[in-house]
Amino acid sequence: MVLIFSNEDDVTTDKVIQWLIYLKLTFIRINNCDKIILDRLDLANSIVELKIIKLNGVNEVFNINDIKFVWYRRGHLKIFHTGWGNNWESNIKKQIRAHLGNELNEIDDFLEYLIFNKPHINRFKFHRVNKLISLEIAKSVGLNIPETKILKKFDAKLDKLFVTKSISESFVVQTEHGNFATYTADISHVENKIFFYSLIQKKINKEADIRVFYLLGEFYAMAIMSQKSPQTSTDFRLYDYKNPNRKFPFRLPTTIEDKIKNLMSKMTLESGSLDLVLDTSGEYYFLEINPIGQFGMTSYPCNYYLEKRVAEIIFTNLSKL
Repeated sequence: MVLIFSNEDDVTTDKVIQWLIYLKLTFIRINNCDKIILDRLDLANSIVELKIIKLNGVNEVFNINDIKFVWYRRGHLKIFHTGWGNNWESNIKKQIRAHLGNELNEIDDFLEYLIFNKPHINRFKFHRVNKLISLEIAKSVGLNIPETKILKKFDAKLDKLFVTKSISESFVVQTEHGNFATYTADISHVENKIFFYSLIQKKINKEADIRVFYLLGEFYAMAIMSQKSPQTSTDFRLYDYKNPNRKFPFRLPTTIEDKIKNLMSKMTLESGSLDLVLDTSGEYYFLEINPIGQFGMTSYPCNYYLEKRVAEIIFTNLSKL
């Protein structure tokens, strides 16, 4: 049986599951909105049963020891408990509640240990990676990275062309007038000489953006000719719908693939979407990794059928057991 962690509205998960059904594999899907209850734990008899309570009221019960492969896509596992009560105002009761919370955390840690001791693709703790750490490790394995700084005041010595981007993940502000997202942007003028900590990188004179989906040592790369449009030249996510960027399958040099394998190994990631840049002189630069990035954007333009490939890898691993 395959255990899948995801969100209820994740289309990529839906498509992989369609292939699992085609391959006649049984699976359990836990979505982020599901309530998980520890139904029974009997270590002597290897029984660790979880009950999944879906939004539609349907319950599923399974034994973790029946799981043979785990695919972590999104979400988390947090045991739900209904017996907290409502009256926790007193200091003593608050201390007791904090202790009971620690008790649940111990159970959560044990369940995570059991689940990810099985063959798996990714895990909870790596649903996101620190961009600065990934840049540092990429540099250590021999990958080029852009000149990178964290600044909180303008440096007049910056006489080259630089861009700024989020230190963590992109941020979307929701307003009554619509949603507004952060993107990588050129630094052309700075109003304030002092500002919040900001990630500043030297702008690369690029030939193309390269998006790579890495899956257990396999590479599925796509070139994006983003520099052909002024709208997408700095950040291809500012899609030019009138004149879309050309996208096509791309083969990375073996030397770059080997360095990426080393990077993923050091970060203990089985899968992820990587952003690279190929500059006009033929050099490759690493930008970042998204462990749960949408690989459909690489799969469809390049006819990689990655949803099928994920299902096939799960099938192959189960066949070896």
